[in-house]
Amino acid sequence: MDELLYESAKSSVNQANLANQKRNVLPPSAIPTTAQLSLLREEIEHSAVAIVSTVTCLDTYLNSVFEDNVFEDKITSNDLLDSLKSMGPVQKWYNAPSLLGSSTGFNFDSSPMSDFRTIVKYRHKLIIHRQDIYIKQNSIHIVPEYEHINAANASLALKTSQSMISSLCRFIGTSVPGWVI
Repeated sequence: MDELLYESAKSSVNQANLANQKRNVLPPSAIPTTAQLSLLREEIEHSAVAIVSTVTCLDTYLNSVFEDNVFEDKITSNDLLDSLKSMGPVQKWYNAPSLLGSSTGFNFDSSPMSDFRTIVKYRHKLIIHRQDIYIKQNSIHIVPEYEHINAANASLALKTSQSMISSLCRFIGTSVPGWVI
């Protein structure tokens, strides 16, 4: 499932970037044109899918790493497994290296963890607020919770997922999955 979500995110990032590029080559106008608004909506739509898919991909990937390590008897405590289920994505990823036996791990305030925290925040706003982005009389209304849903942050989400997975693999001494490279 993690590979499927990653590919979905990658495709959505490409579509968001394409919509952004098309919009940016249109001539500027005081009142946004239908084409500009349509491309902006398309960029936001694909960016939202990319951000949600990326965070979900990271969650499913980490769950599979934990499951693999349970089967290899690296993680043996049922209490630990239960506590993993109650952790949010940031806490789970921050603690993952040490839970998997690594003496090194993520720096909470540095990239990629700081970028991951930002992307998770955007994902939560998308999922929790559920407000519409709508086109109204030659303008587009974007609620403040969605103002960061754009091609740049969709690209950041994909890059961050690559960095998070690669870093975790380096910390615990495993190979990076082929679909990440």
